[in-house]
Amino acid sequence: MKTFRWRRVVSLSLLLLAAVLTYTGIVLYIAPQGRIAYWTDWHLLGLDKGQLGAIHTTSSFAFVLLGWLHTWLNGKALIAYLKDRARRLRVLTPEVGVATVLVGFIVVGTGLSLPPFVQVIDAGEAAKAWWEQREGSPPYGHAELSSLNKICRRLGLEPQLALQALQDRGWEVQSAQWTLLEIGAANDASPAAVYRQLEDVAASP
Repeated sequence: MKTFRWRRVVSLSLLLLAAVLTYTGIVLYIAPQGRIAYWTDWHLLGLDKGQLGAIHTTSSFAFVLLGWLHTWLNGKALIAYLKDRARRLRVLTPEVGVATVLVGFIVVGTGLSLPPFVQVIDAGEAAKAWWEQREGSPPYGHAELSSLNKICRRLGLEPQLALQALQDRGWEVQSAQWTLLEIGAANDASPAAVYRQLEDVAASP
């Protein structure tokens, strides 16, 4: 029977976590801003932006903890990287210098908005702006949590008439106390779609 090796578990877990972080990082990089994501009920593979962000956060913490555990389990190999040909321990090796400069360049360059890092950040912002242009913006922050009553007051509609108009159009709405999010969930639609319907009702003679 083969011996169970925790070192392999840690290494394989880091590999899988790296895959998860790569996926969630890329998705969150191009995903719409939070207010647009919640307004349009944005999902990818069944996960909304909040869930993807939570997975990215917990996976990051796990990656850091397992990374330190991996460092501890492989301490001898890491120390060997710091030894010269005479097997003497040297902290200031060429490899340490290159690694420090590389990481420092990334951190400082991003902080100072230097190329090419500023272009990377700008590309992410452009992707988020595209979503807003495509889907539209909510009338105010977290409008999806507003009740039909509140939205009707904003649009100059009588709530009960608006409720009846939505029902006549085939929307399932049982109360003017329902939020746009609840109405959307009951009808497999986004809060933005519900709001557009109400705008259309308000514009109707």
